[in-house]
Amino acid sequence: MGSDPLDREHLELLLHCSRLLSSSLDIEHVLGTLMDQAIEVLGAERGMILMRDEETGHWTTRTVRCLDTNTIQSEGFRFSRGVVSQVIETGHSVLTSDAMEDE
Repeated sequence: MGSDPLDREHLELLLHCSRLLSSSLDIEHVLGTLMDQAIEVLGAERGMILMRDEETGHWTTRTVRCLDTNTIQSEGFRFSRGVVSQVIETGHSVLTSDAMEDE
């Protein structure tokens, strides 16, 4: 591991997230806090967490946040279905400068 401050910040985020996951049974609180931390560390404007329902196989938006940690109402939140499909298919996160352009 190098001495890059961003590497250290990412590791600190992972440690914080690990502690958070083991400290709370309130999934909405955990997901919201995880999203807030990821947005801060990555310098993103907004982000979302989707979870797959094991029984139906459908993906559901669980947390949608913007930079100032406000919860965005999922009904009014526009996002790129193409980027979401790519993430679901590959299992890798995507950081983009304009997701609506990346359809």
